[in-house]
Amino acid sequence: MRTHLLPRLTSVAMLCGAMFGLLGCSNAPEGPKTVSITGKITKDGQPLTISPASEASKIGRIDATFYPYTEEKGKIVEPYAALYNSKDGTFTLDQPLPPGKYRLAVQLWDPYPQKDLLKGGYTRENSPITVEIQGGESIDIDLSKYPPGKPAGKKPPGT
Repeated sequence: MRTHLLPRLTSVAMLCGAMFGLLGCSNAPEGPKTVSITGKITKDGQPLTISPASEASKIGRIDATFYPYTEEKGKIVEPYAALYNSKDGTFTLDQPLPPGKYRLAVQLWDPYPQKDLLKGGYTRENSPITVEIQGGESIDIDLSKYPPGKPAGKKPPGT
């Protein structure tokens, strides 16, 4: 009689375990909402691209990075790098980000010598570009509408 009872107890235990597992999964908390975005970066209405006449056109690059907005100087925040198409000025984010306010940093790198052809005016510290991201929208930025910020450590002439 004992040999018949063991398979039944095992079946009941497995059924209870499966039910508790399903109940636990249905109450699992959702992670924070994230959204994907796309956009375009232009200057004077033209896509921001690497000049074909320069040496940079062969190996230079354009970086576009979104930083969660903060007023605190030096606060460490997780950046969200965009995959930038230097032929037509479009970008997509390589990972979804939480909705909110972001500072957009843009740098146009010439490798010989290694310098930012935008002269540091749109780095994380200096960029005047902030965007409110809700999700699903296209973020189109014309740099000519945002005067570049002052590079850190440099004072305006005459001061």
